[in-house]
Amino acid sequence: MSSSPLSDELPADGDPDAYAEGWKALNKLLRQDYSWSGHERHAAFLNLADGTFADASRASGLDLADDGRALALVDWDHDGDEDLFLTQRSGPRVRLLENRVLSSPKTFAFRPEDERGNPLVGARVEVLGGGPALVRTLRAGEGYLAQSSAWLHFPSGGEVVVTWPFQEEPETFAGLESEGFFRLRRGSGEALRWRPPVIELAPTAPIQVEVEVGRPAGERIVLADPVPLPLLRVESSRAGEIELFGIQPGGASKGTGKPVVLHLFASWCAPCARELAELVQESDVLSASGIAFLALGIETDPEERAAARALMARLKWPFAWGFLQPESAEVLDGLAGLLLDSERRLPLPTSLLISAEGELRAIYFGPISADSVVRDLRLLRLDPADLLAAATPFQGRWHRPPSGKSGAFLEGRLRARGLEATAREYSRGSIQVVQSSPAAVLHGFARRAAAAGNVRQALGYLQEALTEDPYHFDSQFDLAVLLQAQGMLPEAVSAYGKALHIRPHHADTHFNLGLAYIALGDLDAARSKVRRLEEGNPELASLLEEEIGKKR
Repeated sequence: MSSSPLSDELPADGDPDAYAEGWKALNKLLRQDYSWSGHERHAAFLNLADGTFADASRASGLDLADDGRALALVDWDHDGDEDLFLTQRSGPRVRLLENRVLSSPKTFAFRPEDERGNPLVGARVEVLGGGPALVRTLRAGEGYLAQSSAWLHFPSGGEVVVTWPFQEEPETFAGLESEGFFRLRRGSGEALRWRPPVIELAPTAPIQVEVEVGRPAGERIVLADPVPLPLLRVESSRAGEIELFGIQPGGASKGTGKPVVLHLFASWCAPCARELAELVQESDVLSASGIAFLALGIETDPEERAAARALMARLKWPFAWGFLQPESAEVLDGLAGLLLDSERRLPLPTSLLISAEGELRAIYFGPISADSVVRDLRLLRLDPADLLAAATPFQGRWHRPPSGKSGAFLEGRLRARGLEATAREYSRGSIQVVQSSPAAVLHGFARRAAAAGNVRQALGYLQEALTEDPYHFDSQFDLAVLLQAQGMLPEAVSAYGKALHIRPHHADTHFNLGLAYIALGDLDAARSKVRRLEEGNPELASLLEEEIGKKR
């Protein structure tokens, strides 16, 4: 396992920044679509017990295309067989592969420990049961930043011999023929049976991914955090040079008032010509949708521009079109590269879906259809949680919502790419590109969990949201409501109090708090809420007074 070099480990004439520069070069290669694993699939080999192995990658389902970093073995559900955790640089960042063999063999699991009960790394456990000896060693690491469970699993039991680190004489633990989990404490000679706790595992429902038939994964990128577009200059086929979008003070873009599709093409691109012809056939669908469709050629050479004009005339192109100025093409290249953490240039054709407010919402690599673009207009109406689900390209569960890219991030990266004018736009806007905070996304997760009846999960999301932002009112209010519904009245009263600290005049919070006081038998406190509601919401005050009357 490699480690970062210390300064005193460098040669006398060594550059102390060389190690950091090496990582920068490596990350640059990754952004150019290289990989740690050389784009090879994972491999799994089955020990045939005769000195040979069989490739079981496909049969086991482990032949994943992930850019893997580490593997860890753990009996996650305590059913006696080992499950796999895989981590990778590419998404999904973590996979849990549950072992679901049809007929699980007997389980013998041993945990070598020191005298205080701590796992003893380096202990070598050997099981002698009549057949060939079975040996496993407790290791401290399994690849990059990963470690397997301290429980070592064997398919059979018998006499167990442990060779402890820094100790010549092995220790024997006899009579372990019955299956189970056993703690092997050094120096005791006795195996202590351990019984796994009974835990009801109820994983959250994975995000359901909508697969677009005919479009490979990765060619449609939905942005979980919409990004306002900077200024783009276009030479229109009819109106001369025009300016589109642009960052305003405060960070918003200058929208056009209706959804826009920018479609990038070139006259020398054969797939572009085929797609443009198909879009002409589907022009009625696009026109009826209300989308403003703008085709933009990237040509700069006069002859190539003439070829583009001839192509559009031959197709009888029914929408607006023109040429994207070279500096604006560089801006789109750079912005897409930053959002996708890639240094590859945009392929042709590429299309961008932009909201009426001038926010980039989706990127399409390769041909598009009118139906798919019209269907994606729903992205413009989604709440943060649903938008995150739509942006996730595979089934799974978020441990926590990802952070968006701030204006400062985009400014610095654009400047590093030489796009100074665009960087200044984001700087002047002083924007935070994230349209929804992590707390808002977590609150959306909580609402969905509560609607599905998973109150425990909803409470967890709300608590995470308030850890992220203690002043997120909606999360604080909904937490109080759920606590009250679960009969946790003192906790609900406390949560309502915190909500009122954020919004002192929120009528529903005062009303619900009054109901909680009634349930606790504190009618005086409930009457104080009536008096407070009489000032701004007499109707709720009357309802609360009726509830108090029922308790007299």
